[in-house]
Amino acid sequence: MKLVYQRFDSFAAEYDFMASLQPKNDFFFNNLSRNRSAVLDIGCGSGILAFELAKHYQKVVAIDICQEMLDIAKVKRSAANIQYLLMDAENLTLDEKFDLITSANTFHHIQKLPATLQKITKLLKPGGKVVFLDNVLQVETPATIVYVLVLISAIATPPQPNQKGK
Repeated sequence: MKLVYQRFDSFAAEYDFMASLQPKNDFFFNNLSRNRSAVLDIGCGSGILAFELAKHYQKVVAIDICQEMLDIAKVKRSAANIQYLLMDAENLTLDEKFDLITSANTFHHIQKLPATLQKITKLLKPGGKVVFLDNVLQVETPATIVYVLVLISAIATPPQPNQKGK
């Protein structure tokens, strides 16, 4: 997850701008839990979804691995019932239970998916809901290292002169 943090850390303001242009919260609001005490937003980014959820729940706990994203959230989308925490979804250390656990476009970054999902289910109150929205491809993409190796190869290999003139 460190690579993901570094990636988002470098363009948090740009991410916030682009994310704010995309209305994608209807899916979440069509699937709210019956009880509206507490919600956990995993990978909250700059707090767009957390801020909207705060209008429907007594308490919102919003976590992200990028401090710069959380700083933007605290400035632009603060509310008395939102708690923004610097925390990795793969290493959840929360003691409370939630009526709703949400995540928007985060879980394709999770490397330890089964273990993370197991931790999440332990944080859910009886009758609670888990609502995730993410990017999914029908074809598995290569690991990031493949892209890095191709890039290094392209940089390290000088262009070959045109052989036609010989």
